[in-house]
Amino acid sequence: FFFEGRERTVKSNTNMNKEDVVIKETPQGKVFIDIYYPSEQCAENLPVVLYTHGGGWTAGSHKTLGVFKRVFSELNDAGFCVVSVGYRLWEKDGGVAMRDCVIDSKDALRYMSKHKEELGVDPDRFFVMGHSAGGQIAQLVLLSSPESLLSNDDEGELAEFSYRMIAGVSWYGPVNFEDVSLFNHDDRPNFRDRFGPRILYKDSTNEDKTRLYKEMGSINYLCKDSPPMLIIHGDKDTTIPVKHAYCIEQKAKELDANVEIMFVKNAGHNWRPVDDGAMEPPLNEIIEKTVSFLKSHL
Repeated sequence: FFFEGRERTVKSNTNMNKEDVVIKETPQGKVFIDIYYPSEQCAENLPVVLYTHGGGWTAGSHKTLGVFKRVFSELNDAGFCVVSVGYRLWEKDGGVAMRDCVIDSKDALRYMSKHKEELGVDPDRFFVMGHSAGGQIAQLVLLSSPESLLSNDDEGELAEFSYRMIAGVSWYGPVNFEDVSLFNHDDRPNFRDRFGPRILYKDSTNEDKTRLYKEMGSINYLCKDSPPMLIIHGDKDTTIPVKHAYCIEQKAKELDANVEIMFVKNAGHNWRPVDDGAMEPPLNEIIEKTVSFLKSHL
């Protein structure tokens, strides 16, 4: 049900919304964002929530909202400007790796910062949320320095525009790629690293592999002073096992970092109920928690 888009349309200021804004051009094509404005406010110094869609770093776009349409509407009602980014996607033997998905997402915020006056946003109040692959991207956007993960293409001038991350939410996003066992939900032997190839470029060396695997793990950026982060994860998720949530929960305890974990019982990936059991808490409460967490840090 998650990607079918049967939910209500985003309730926002349709007169101000901007669609298919080009933030940069790359060898693989243009990178777009959609901007949704609050329905009852003028655009001036607005806080921004960046949304990073799921799809395994291989599918989806800035139009892939699914149940997040409801989240967008509630955030708009709360006075947030919401931005959806269509980051580049990984293809086998292509020129895009996972880090490019993160760079494009961070460049969306750099673009918003660059054009803060005309877009009416406050770069000192940026937030992020995402799910699955987008959850991992959201974690890195939140926890990594704005000066890190810069674009190498001709649009590199975006690098000079900074911003401040306030808080973020990740739905069932992976946190660590170096420990492959975290992806092995049933601890079966001969487990294959499913997502690893999406971290690498076609000409990556073993040395590159070590560096890139570490670079893409949000757990390596977490520190005591990291912005607050909420992770929501289903206990029956076999795509991104709940082991990831336990992993970063333990690291956060060791560091005394501000990480809150919400475990959802009887929930698989994309909040699919498992074994005919009702999810607990239900989807409405997951959405409510997501919105209230971001609002609480305004």
